[in-house]
Amino acid sequence: MLSHDETYYERRRPQPDLGPWRNIMRFIWNTEKRAFLDRNCREWSKNVMPTVITLINNSFRIAQVGLFYLCFFGVLFSLFAFKMWITMSYVAGLDKPYIQRANLLTRSYLTAGAGRYTRTSYSGLSAPGTGFIPNILTPTSSPIIWISQSSDKGRPEKYMQIITDFLLGYHRNASEYSDSCIEGKPRTEFDGRPCFFDINRLGICGKFPYGYTVPVQPCVLVKFNKVFDWIPHYYEKVSELPDKMPDWLRNVIRNSTEYQIWLSCEGSNNVDKEHIGLIEYIPKSGFSVEYFPYTGQTGFLSPIVALRFLNLTANRLITVECTAWAKKYSYTMDFQIMIGKRLFKTI
Repeated sequence: MLSHDETYYERRRPQPDLGPWRNIMRFIWNTEKRAFLDRNCREWSKNVMPTVITLINNSFRIAQVGLFYLCFFGVLFSLFAFKMWITMSYVAGLDKPYIQRANLLTRSYLTAGAGRYTRTSYSGLSAPGTGFIPNILTPTSSPIIWISQSSDKGRPEKYMQIITDFLLGYHRNASEYSDSCIEGKPRTEFDGRPCFFDINRLGICGKFPYGYTVPVQPCVLVKFNKVFDWIPHYYEKVSELPDKMPDWLRNVIRNSTEYQIWLSCEGSNNVDKEHIGLIEYIPKSGFSVEYFPYTGQTGFLSPIVALRFLNLTANRLITVECTAWAKKYSYTMDFQIMIGKRLFKTI
């Protein structure tokens, strides 16, 4: 049997109970053993110091990795900031950098299962564009005017509200606008005020419910976008009319004494042309030139042409292609429209 000396047993002899508070104080500093937290200097150096050294070494490694990533991302951010500085310096030197679009025309398409994409093709300078109302475009839906009582997304009331909200911006006091505007004539004098566009000229398409009740003959508002300081070049001779312009529009221009950015809309392909029916242009098939140029005038009202579809084929998705025509300029956009059979009624 292995025996131990007196020192061995002395170290393992229980310490006398001094009461809660004095026991704590003895644990913090034991005068007899000269021990701090129940460990003397030898025990601290033997058991604790290796752990401290390990922590210090790990801290150095963490600091090295942190310094590396700090430098790495600092260089990346510096390159990005330098690139943005070059870009913004270049753009700031351009004349109207956010407006001019040289040799650009944007056409948006929507194909089944393919989503919405854009194609560009245009001849002209600083080309503005047109937009249409109601245009509902969200990350989860497509810009299709689908009028149907069978779906909450296609209820006529939704489109009525969109058009109503849009036309609220046109309810202005005509006295605040220029009185030197002559319809279809370019402005020769500018008093700093824009021309007034009266939505009463839109007829039924300027009044609720905009043709979205039975018999459904829906109105689509085509508006000309604001482009700073853009002046259209209008046709002055019949010989200047492009060959691709529809014959009916060529006849309208021949019989007109007004200068306009002319507008024509038709089906995108032969099937669409067969089912699109008649289109009524209100107030006329073009945007009068007196509204241009836009120079940032307060209360500027973009000109509107209302398209009223008189006899669309029900339950058929039709792609409508609209082209704005002017000298040295043409812009084409398209949208899709469909009327549910329950809402369709022949006049």
